[in-house]
Amino acid sequence: MTKKDDILEEVLELLHTHAADKFTMKNLAEHLNRSKSSLYEYFPSKQEMITEALEYLMETNKSVLLDPDTTADFKARLKGYFLRIMQLVEDKRMMQNLVYHPEVNTLPDALKKRLETKMIAVQAANREFFWDVMEAGINAGEISSTVSAERKHVVESMMVGTMVEMSHRGLPFDKETYLNELIDSMICVQQKP
Repeated sequence: MTKKDDILEEVLELLHTHAADKFTMKNLAEHLNRSKSSLYEYFPSKQEMITEALEYLMETNKSVLLDPDTTADFKARLKGYFLRIMQLVEDKRMMQNLVYHPEVNTLPDALKKRLETKMIAVQAANREFFWDVMEAGINAGEISSTVSAERKHVVESMMVGTMVEMSHRGLPFDKETYLNELIDSMICVQQKP
């Protein structure tokens, strides 16, 4: 991890711990135990630093979620995927929790657009990975039907709803039971009527 990455991690932590606060480069530098000028060595502005922190978060989350291990069976791969989502939730690394921060809401339109473009790309990679896992389930005979566009929407809605629910309410339930129910539900939706 580079010094810049360390700063980005600290900015993300600050965004999480001070969810309703606006801040200046001066008080940010004080919080980070750095000089204000040291921050400007890496970032031309506070808005650029926040944007880069969010892009960094998306990229690191993507690398965590998209585990390329294809040796496990379908259910183990699907369960591993959701366990990694749960770990990101527990570590307070979900993007959903940051988009409402005042510093993010007041970013200039060009930086908001840059974040939106990055988010769309990461979401597309996430969806592609997920459907590759589901396709492995079809190939293994664990799922009996092909993936129609309608079923994709239903399953993706379940997936998004699960992530939002976990990120807002935490994880006050038994993970193992929850994951087994979630996986069974996704498989059930995919079965032929």
